[in-house]
Amino acid sequence: MTFKYLQVKLAVLLCSGIALFALPLAAQQTPRIAASAGYSFMRFDSQTIGFADYTNLQGANGSLAYNLTPSFGVVAELEGEYGDHIHAAGWMVGPQVYHHLWGMGLFAHGLFGQSQTRIDFGTAVTNTGRAIAGGGGIDIPISARFSLRAIQADFINTQTFSASQNNLRFSTGLVFRWGAVKKNRSARKMPSP
Repeated sequence: MTFKYLQVKLAVLLCSGIALFALPLAAQQTPRIAASAGYSFMRFDSQTIGFADYTNLQGANGSLAYNLTPSFGVVAELEGEYGDHIHAAGWMVGPQVYHHLWGMGLFAHGLFGQSQTRIDFGTAVTNTGRAIAGGGGIDIPISARFSLRAIQADFINTQTFSASQNNLRFSTGLVFRWGAVKKNRSARKMPSP
């Protein structure tokens, strides 16, 4: 067996264990406020600004979500990823839908905001433009207050240096939850004649 094979096997076992641990928490409610922070990896479309190939960037991202109903809310995100000669950062806000399945929280969002790209080859040049993202992810509850963001995947289109970049970002981290959005169970009955 190769070392890489063992790493994959260990990752699958770890994720399975976390998922089984989360099954008793299946009755979790949607949090009113959820704050996340974690690691992010971006495959940046640097060919559009003169590089020979895509550039892999690593960094961090964080988000703050406010859920209005059990299945709908708004989210704001900040991110920053860094490589040898490229730095990308930005902020975005937008709607997010939320769904519970098998004890996990699934979410999808559409985000709009601003991105900043910095290229540094001795002299740094920075440009700012719009950013549009679509994506989603999976949160696995690990306690009453915390969830593990198992994966978040986003397609992010940025417009910097008069060019359009199509980037992929993958992130993982920890989510802290406050409060709960209660389901409206008070269905009004029609009076009988």
